[in-house]
Amino acid sequence: MTKVEIKKTPLDREFREICTKLISEAKESVYVIAGELGSLKAPDMQSATVEAVAKRGVKGYAYASNHAEKTMQNYAISIGCRLYIGERYEETHYLVIDGKHVVQSDNKIEGRKTKIGTREGWVYYDDPEKAKEIINKFEELKQQAREITTIDKTIDPFYQLVHSA
Repeated sequence: MTKVEIKKTPLDREFREICTKLISEAKESVYVIAGELGSLKAPDMQSATVEAVAKRGVKGYAYASNHAEKTMQNYAISIGCRLYIGERYEETHYLVIDGKHVVQSDNKIEGRKTKIGTREGWVYYDDPEKAKEIINKFEELKQQAREITTIDKTIDPFYQLVHSA
């Protein structure tokens, strides 16, 4: 087991580099505990996640609070993630890869959103005990959440235009 500090960098560059590398190397599963799924707005994070989940068939699981934007929820579902939305907002976010690597993101929150450039935390390489602890936390959160299984088309501007006429 190796524990490495993730330092605060502009645009959360170090955090994103570590996450995208691990997601790109994932073979079995990716678990995410997030606040609002905002990391999926970053093109590098999107690309790595799509490649792993939608193209290579890695199982994707995500928990987010009910503050997650519908567009981000739709995106996660559209690429094949099992998405759970709950009331509980987690200030510390986690990424678990293949039940052995963990990224812990200690965030600076502003109005329920992580302030860009303030992320710092830890990455635990080859630490199945830490991974199991976080997956168990995910399962606990999932029990109090609802699974989102369909895309909410009502937020699509074209849908709104057609149905407002």
